[in-house]
Amino acid sequence: MLSPSLDKIVEAVFGPLDPAPEYKYFVEIDGIVESAFIECSGISAKRDVVEVREGGVNDFVHKLAGRISYGDITLRKGIMFSTKMWEWFEEGLTNGQVDRRNITITQYSSYFNMPARWYNIKRAFPVAWDVSALRSDSSQFAVESLTITFETIEVEKWSAIDFAAKFAI
Repeated sequence: MLSPSLDKIVEAVFGPLDPAPEYKYFVEIDGIVESAFIECSGISAKRDVVEVREGGVNDFVHKLAGRISYGDITLRKGIMFSTKMWEWFEEGLTNGQVDRRNITITQYSSYFNMPARWYNIKRAFPVAWDVSALRSDSSQFAVESLTITFETIEVEKWSAIDFAAKFAI
């Protein structure tokens, strides 16, 4: 027997669900404990399309599914005392040995601070590091950015039973 999905259970109790807000998320990087990121952008996947033109067929082109590629993700946070993001980027500067890490981005729902979705990013490493402009006439916080590339992303599938087991409800 299939278990009912968590969204159906919550919807039955509370009525129609609102989509997850974009401001409620948490980023966890293997081995790096940092303050909250103010922005996480670029989560994307794209499938290539292979076009095959068949001789004698002039009214259409065969379109075949190709490889999937992923966009780079940029993490931004206010500059504090930690240099962990820079240190991760700097690894491999002299020997080319870059430390690949797994990242989990948890997006929370509007309800009871429950996770709505997990994005599991595998074998990520930084490709760019950036600091916002430093200006004496500004009242904005200084921000550092880390752009990472990675091999694959999984959108974690789960049900009410999985949720209860994961959080020992």
